[in-house]
Amino acid sequence: MKLLVIQLAILSGFSHQAFAQNSTNRGLVLFVGSSMTGRFEQHKAFPKLKTQNIGKDGLGSDGLLANLESVIALNPQKILLEIGINDLLMGNGLVNLKNNYSQIIDRIQLALPNCVVFIQTMLPVGDSVENSFDMKNYWRPDSEHTSLQSNNQIPAFNDFLQKLANERKLKLINFYPRFQKKGRLNKKYDSGDGIHINEKGYKLWAKLVKPYL
Repeated sequence: MKLLVIQLAILSGFSHQAFAQNSTNRGLVLFVGSSMTGRFEQHKAFPKLKTQNIGKDGLGSDGLLANLESVIALNPQKILLEIGINDLLMGNGLVNLKNNYSQIIDRIQLALPNCVVFIQTMLPVGDSVENSFDMKNYWRPDSEHTSLQSNNQIPAFNDFLQKLANERKLKLINFYPRFQKKGRLNKKYDSGDGIHINEKGYKLWAKLVKPYL
């Protein structure tokens, strides 16, 4: 079993250490998600808490779902989940994302009935995303996707997250209203690529998360 966990961790691209089973993980607060989560320095924001961050660049709901057993193996007390922006930016669509998200929650709740899962709403993206070098190489050539299309879908996805949280009796941390301005990522929180947030943004992120920890 331990070997299987290690193999899954390698396949997923996450660090080997992140997924080693640990019997002392009581009280662990686990941050799971894309690069938005991965860039959050939670150990500095919450130095007195036992935290771990396994956010990964480019991670979408397909990748997280495929490697969910490796996340479950960490046996955390709390999970703060952020996933989906890469799905929308790659043009994978809301239907697939919603299905994957529901499966992720169901599997976590089944495997870790004592774990408290916090759903984090999706942030909007900024105009500069369309001029980002990374994104020009990231979008599917046939998607013809734009930041406007993503921002039109994000509120609908966040509504889905609220409904899912109510149905599964989960906590929802609603980032969206605090980071958006006229339906786009507020420029004062934009790191410059239109997707990720800057230091000021992460200070707000930590402030919004703190009451739940």
